[in-house]
Amino acid sequence: MGIDGCKAGWIAVEIDNRGNGSVGVFDTVYRALIMHPTADTILIDMPIGLPDSMTPTRECDVIARKLLGKGLGSRVFPPPPRRVLDVSFYEDACTLSETIIGKKISRQSFNIAPKIKQLDDILRRHRDYVGRVREAHPELAFAAMNNRKALQISKKQKAGLQGRLKVLERHYPHARDLYNYAVDSTQRKDVARDDILDAMALAIMARSARRLRSLPGEPQTDAVGLPMEIVVGIYEWEKESSTRAPFGFTRSPFAERA
Repeated sequence: MGIDGCKAGWIAVEIDNRGNGSVGVFDTVYRALIMHPTADTILIDMPIGLPDSMTPTRECDVIARKLLGKGLGSRVFPPPPRRVLDVSFYEDACTLSETIIGKKISRQSFNIAPKIKQLDDILRRHRDYVGRVREAHPELAFAAMNNRKALQISKKQKAGLQGRLKVLERHYPHARDLYNYAVDSTQRKDVARDDILDAMALAIMARSARRLRSLPGEPQTDAVGLPMEIVVGIYEWEKESSTRAPFGFTRSPFAERA
């Protein structure tokens, strides 16, 4: 299953063992999880392990930016410290973040703070989800499924959206039908087209990859024991390197123009 945040809350895409796809929109992430009790791999586009004064920078974010390559690193923005999740005003959040980790947070991070807190609360209360619900990044998923080549054109542009659908179709032949169904069965005021695409990318990568690799290979854990990792799919055509560079993949150019 792949889950992404959206205006209405959360969109979840599930693909079962027979290849049947389903799409649902939920007001809370917990409702999305309990409505899919048989999903054994759940990838979510939302930070899980959070930085603090002892670990102010998540290594997984640094790696993700390097893998996407020059000019695309801004697609990965670091999450706020846990204490910042309860702050109501952006300026106050920046001040508190600077006190804890030595730097302010981005407006994007602040805007998704309520969703980060929602997921964080669930994982802290229901520890059985830890390790089953794992953080992933859609742009890394698209790159992994595109022979380790990041897609340069924004998914908010028509050409970028269509290019990503073509990548998904290589790994799940019904991707376009599932996407069209999701578009037709939801409203744009609730779910943007790129939210659908991102949730699909995570679900399809979870299903199609030979296995999922954690970035970094040995993840840090935060103050409450949650892993600070981003997972990415390893595919049949890839040979995993015995060296760390570039982070467990072969030296094929990850951010080559698609």
